[in-house]
Order: sequence, then structure tokens, then C-alpha cells
Amino acid sequence: MITAYSQHGRSMEALQMFEVMRMAGVMPNKITFVGVLSACSHVGMVHEAENYFKMMKKEYRIEPVIDHYACMVDMFVRLGQMDEAFAFVKRTGFVPNEIIWSILIAGSRTHGRMDMCYYAAERLLEQKPKEIETYVLLLNMYLSAGRWQDVSKVRKMMKEEKIGNIRDRSRIIIRDREYSFRADDRSHSTSSEMHGLLEDMLEKARGWAMFLIRMWVILMVR
Repeated sequence: MITAYSQHGRSMEALQMFEVMRMAGVMPNKITFVGVLSACSHVGMVHEAENYFKMMKKEYRIEPVIDHYACMVDMFVRLGQMDEAFAFVKRTGFVPNEIIWSILIAGSRTHGRMDMCYYAAERLLEQKPKEIETYVLLLNMYLSAGRWQDVSKVRKMMKEEKIGNIRDRSRIIIRDREYSFRADDRSHSTSSEMHGLLEDMLEKARGWAMFLIRMWVILMVR
């Protein structure tokens, strides 16, 4: 229930449910705190998130995993607090994975912190990423900045890691996260719903078009 509330943007209900859970004496686990931290991230509740992060470790003896760190980093990035995001990584001492470095890169670029953007990009390349979306992010960043040497380096790494061709992909950034896709791509988990919504919109557009044509014909006849 906590996770569901968080996923659907009902952060306050998620946190209230967590407190009800605690008062009932039910022990939270790692997944519970992912939902709680995610809820805080969505509404920028930095102080509360930091308290829950400490509570998880001190009160419940739960060691954070990468999902907990990702929620915290995502929260700072959403708020444009890039210094705090990198400070959190340094302070906690965890090693960011490909997803977290990508969040930091996209966030730094969005908020104009290119020094941090290039630093995070170098750390990401050291991990030799496997996801093609990561290379889309890096290539577009370097191409936009005219850093041709870095573009060549990324393309060389793609060849070495046997990453597929990405020239036929488009990209979009939503809430500081970058997504890439091909024409008629149906790989997304909600692809069916998205295409259904598109068909519904097209059907409504056709209906309005026919209505306007009929009105135009009636006016011309008159």
C-alpha cells in the first residue's frame, strides 16, 4: 500500500500509512523504506527523507541498498540541489551504479552544472556501461557541447563493448531521466496503454475533423 501510494503521487498518504504501520507494531523492511523514500522524493521532503534514511539504519538496523540511495539522489536532483546530491554520494560512501550516474548526468545538464556533468560522465564510463540508453545520454551531451574527442571515445567504447547502433533512436527527458526509443517502439512496459491512448486521441481528432467539414459544407451551401 505504501509503495502504491508513492507510485501514484500520493506521498502524504504513503507516509501516513507508514506511521500507522509503525504504531501497529509491524516491522518495516527494505522494500517499505524504498516506498517511503520515494514518496519523500516526489514532493521534495528533504528533511523527512533524511530522517527516514537515518531511522532505517539506526532504529531498524536495515543496511541501505542501491534503491534507497537512488531515491535520495533523485530527490536532490528533482529539486536542482546538485551540490547536495554529489555531497550525499560522497558522504555515504556508496558506489553509484549506471542508473544513478545517469540521473546525476541528466540532472547536472538540466540545471546547467556542466562541471558536475562531465565528472559524472567520466565516472560512468569507468564502469563500462551496458545499457544503450546510457550511451545515448553521453553522446548527446558531448555532441551538444562540441566535445568531439569525447564523442570519439564513447563511440570507440561502444564498439569495444559491442553496443548496437543507436543512430535510429530518438530521446526525451522527463523529470531528469532520459528515455530513448525507435519508430513504432513497443518495448516500454506501458506500451499498450500509450498506444491505446494515442488511438483514442486520433479517433476523436477524426470525429472533430468530420464535424468541421460538415459545418463548412453547410455554410458554403447557404
